[in-house]
Amino acid sequence: MSRILGLDLGTNSIGWALIENMNVVEMGVSLFPEKRSTQRNIKSKTTELLTVIRKNRQLISLSTLTIFLFIMAILMPAFWQFWVNLAIAGIYTILTIKRKK
Repeated sequence: MSRILGLDLGTNSIGWALIENMNVVEMGVSLFPEKRSTQRNIKSKTTELLTVIRKNRQLISLSTLTIFLFIMAILMPAFWQFWVNLAIAGIYTILTIKRKK
């Protein structure tokens, strides 16, 4: 007559089973509440955001410049055609860069 205690150690639980003569006598599981590491989540999200910014720095700069040019067209109505033409050139450049990626 042999007895075997089997354990399954997980990150949020412990499972166990008592086996006698190749038959399961008892079994069970204990669950632990999950602890969320907000510090790690914030750090990983920040790293992810910095990576996206670093990869798309040129697109972000061109988009900001294009928005600024449209604002200039509104603020200086005498030269609106000049500012809108520059903004359209910026949009064309942004679309060209996105297509190449």
